[in-house]
Amino acid sequence: MEALLRAAKAVPCGQRDYTMLLVVYRHGFRVSELVSLSRRDVSLAEARILCARKKNGLSTSQPLQGDELRALRAYLNKR
Repeated sequence: MEALLRAAKAVPCGQRDYTMLLVVYRHGFRVSELVSLSRRDVSLAEARILCARKKNGLSTSQPLQGDELRALRAYLNKR
């Protein structure tokens, strides 16, 4: 996973790709769950992300780790 994350940073949209891969990996998102994420699902102040599950899964609010927060802040600042 570390090699994949390093490789993601090396492409033109690297910050976006790195952030998506990190969040998918850490929180176990399906592709449909990732693409349905919105800005209001992420609270940088509280360091939490709403994981709205599909396929009758249990939706939860999960904590964000430091590297996820840094990646999300960097991506949102560029965006």
